[in-house]
Amino acid sequence: MRNRVLKGLTLVLIIFTLAGCATKLYVWNDYSNKKYKHVKESTLEATNAYKNSLLGVISSSRSAGKNVPPGIYCELGQLFAQEGKSEQALDCFNNERTLYPESATFVNLCISQYIETPDTNSTEGESNE
Repeated sequence: MRNRVLKGLTLVLIIFTLAGCATKLYVWNDYSNKKYKHVKESTLEATNAYKNSLLGVISSSRSAGKNVPPGIYCELGQLFAQEGKSEQALDCFNNERTLYPESATFVNLCISQYIETPDTNSTEGESNE
C-alpha cells in the first residue's frame, strides 16, 4: 500500500515538473532568425526586418501579459540611435534599465556610446582673460 502511494506521488511530481518546464517565460517570435539575417547580411532590408521583429516581440509580449525579453529594448535602442532617433533610443534604454535593473551598467555604457550628449568641454561662452 505504501509503495502505491509513493509511486502515485512520484508520478504526480513528475507531471508537475514537466508541466512547469513547458511554460514559456518570454515571447520571442522570429527574433533569432531576423537577428541572424541582420548580422549576416547587413542590408537595409535585413535591418528593417530585424527592427520590425523587435517591435513585434515587444507587442506580443505585452499582449501575452509577459515581460519583454532581456536585451530587446536595448537592441531596439541601438537601432534607433544608429538612425539618429536619440529620444526614441533613450526611451528604449530606459525601458531596459527599468525592467532589468541588473543591466544598468551595460545600458549606461550603451547610452554613453550611442546617444550624443552636449559637449561639456566646449569653450563657447567662456571669456579669454
